[in-house]
Amino acid sequence: MIKVIDGHRYNTDKSVKVAMVSNFGPDCYPDDAGYWERDLFVTQAGYYFEYTFGQGMSKFGGYSDEFNCYCANEFITPVDDPDYWIDSYQDDEGFWKNDEI
Repeated sequence: MIKVIDGHRYNTDKSVKVAMVSNFGPDCYPDDAGYWERDLFVTQAGYYFEYTFGQGMSKFGGYSDEFNCYCANEFITPVDDPDYWIDSYQDDEGFWKNDEI
């Protein structure tokens, strides 16, 4: 996905994924209707951004009047403080808090 925000180009294909959180597990796979993920990327210029993806029935999916169904959504959001992003998704022992996101 490519998006330009405030003159900065964010491209998931040309950036490095730094971290990922999702609800992937024994009860949810990427092709399941409720699957979602949030990824932290850094561009070649050093800008951080979050890429969010959610299947139609996930908390990031949404209803489309045009298609008359729940559809997957994806978003790009600039991240000013990558350390805060990572800390907010980890517990005190460094494990990802997937269920609380």
